[in-house]
Amino acid sequence: MLDFGNVRLVGMTTDDLQEAFKLRFDHAGRAVYMLPEDIVENTVRAYSVSATSATGYSGGAPEGRYIAPANNPDCIETGFLPGADENAGFGNCGVNNVVVTGPTLFRFDLSAVKRIPIKGRLNFEFRAEFLNAFNTPWFTPVTGVDDDGRFGDPDEFEVTGGDTSRQIQLVWRINW
Repeated sequence: MLDFGNVRLVGMTTDDLQEAFKLRFDHAGRAVYMLPEDIVENTVRAYSVSATSATGYSGGAPEGRYIAPANNPDCIETGFLPGADENAGFGNCGVNNVVVTGPTLFRFDLSAVKRIPIKGRLNFEFRAEFLNAFNTPWFTPVTGVDDDGRFGDPDEFEVTGGDTSRQIQLVWRINW
């Protein structure tokens, strides 16, 4: 489950966002995306505000569906107040937490064992183990605007875990 935080959804519902949230691969650009390009571009525009622009946006106003900050001209978030209830910092402009479920991740581990009897209970065992047999990567998705103002930046994706690539182990042992 991924939490987008206290945001407003414009032009879509939480269910629409859930439906749009899935892995997309750009093989030519060697990038992985979780949201459609229109949502990402409009969300970047929604977060690119300017007090000196006539529209209030530095790169053009967002259109269509996008994720916007909870603040808007009709509602200003008050922020977290020291000593207040922990939920008091959300205010009432946006949805307190927009949570979506990421794509299902599959990992298959396979093993094959051959036991060769030697004498009585004594046997020789050979085992081959294939961890992540189909070499399926698990990505850590990005759910916010980074320091450069980019939303869901594909450069911020990383493979989950220290070593998620396929591993093969060969084991020989004697059991008695």
